[in-house]
Amino acid sequence: MKLKTLYIQIIVAFLSAIVISLTFSYLIAKNYYEKKITKEINEILEESVNVIPILAQHGDEKVIKEYIEELPNFGYKAILFKDGTKQAIVKTKESEWVIDQHTVERVLKGEKYRFSDFPRHLYLGVPFQINGTNYALFVGANIEWLAKMVQQMVLTVLANILFFGSILFFITTHFIVKPIRELTKGTKKLATGDFNIKIYTKRKDELGNLTKSFNLMAKSLRELEDMRREFVSNVSHEIQSPLTSIKGFAKALKDGVIEREEDKQRYLEIIEKESQRLSLLSQNLLKLAALDADHPSFSPKKFYLDEQLRRVVISLEPQWKAKNHSIHIDFPPIEYIGDEDQLEQVWVNLISNAIQYTQENGTIHLKIEKKNDIYVYIQDNGIGISEEHQSRIFERFYKVDKARTRNEVGGNGLGLSIVKKIVQLHNGQIQVKSELGKGSTFTVILPIKGS
Repeated sequence: MKLKTLYIQIIVAFLSAIVISLTFSYLIAKNYYEKKITKEINEILEESVNVIPILAQHGDEKVIKEYIEELPNFGYKAILFKDGTKQAIVKTKESEWVIDQHTVERVLKGEKYRFSDFPRHLYLGVPFQINGTNYALFVGANIEWLAKMVQQMVLTVLANILFFGSILFFITTHFIVKPIRELTKGTKKLATGDFNIKIYTKRKDELGNLTKSFNLMAKSLRELEDMRREFVSNVSHEIQSPLTSIKGFAKALKDGVIEREEDKQRYLEIIEKESQRLSLLSQNLLKLAALDADHPSFSPKKFYLDEQLRRVVISLEPQWKAKNHSIHIDFPPIEYIGDEDQLEQVWVNLISNAIQYTQENGTIHLKIEKKNDIYVYIQDNGIGISEEHQSRIFERFYKVDKARTRNEVGGNGLGLSIVKKIVQLHNGQIQVKSELGKGSTFTVILPIKGS
């Protein structure tokens, strides 16, 4: 199972740290305390029984009994058996501690016996004689003493868990927190306006997705900043050019350096034309600003698309007649729900471009088709657009031939940007197919919203 979520990673890291630290702690404690306890108990038991032969030399069973009864005070328990008896003759006050009869018999016969089943049982069986009578003494560890040892072992285990767990958890959280630190550094750079930043990651969890989103955001901001700078540069250029012309010709007229009346009229016409360019530029900029708003104006209503296109063709008649163009239309009746005023501007811009970029005596075909969507075709046999420019003609202020566009046509490179914005506002698409010297076809695809 791949750990694709940060939530799962943290849980797995925590559980792994606990399990690993528990395992290490258990092995260390078990190995250390088992050896230590066994060794110490055996040493204690040996010491406790070494005194028995000395006491037995006095030949007084009473002294030995008194010694055995005192053993619990020193952390032992004991049982004493006498040859010829079936039950213990002395037993310290402990919970049930049963020695099987076979073991008792072996010790009574003189065999020393050691039994270790740590931590449940650990005792020593020792034979001795008093006045020729065989005795068997069994001495074991006291449970209370063992309990203290166990408490020490538990505390050691817990300390080891805390130690190893803290180290392991610190290591795992370091790798989890590292990309967050990188993102923090990145956001600080973005805040200072530095958008040339990219954070590399191979993670596929939430932090990986967050890093990818951050990189995408930085890229978008970088592109937006480039567009802003280009936009400011283009607007400045588009404004500065006509203003320079207006200023120069106005100064010439004011200073009286132009004497001929026909020259004055020509200069005044240039000033008027450049003023119109500035007016058109400001109108287009305001239109784009309105379309770029978070909630652009959109007033949909039902109208006949074919009738709207006919009206646009008629309104542009002076332009296409002046160039002796042939206009062919194929408009079946089609009702459509959309913003009528905005779509009218789309047709005006596209048909005007077709007229402007088609030589005299050219042909323009206008057609509407209703399929799954509504297709509007605007085709001309004009100068065409090269393939390298076709992908950029909808960019703001982009001009295929800047000198020709400004001087002969009078455009400012915003018309097609406005067209694309309006089409997108209607959830539609605009496509272009063109070939140099053969003409262009613009296709507007509008989703059917009602009829």
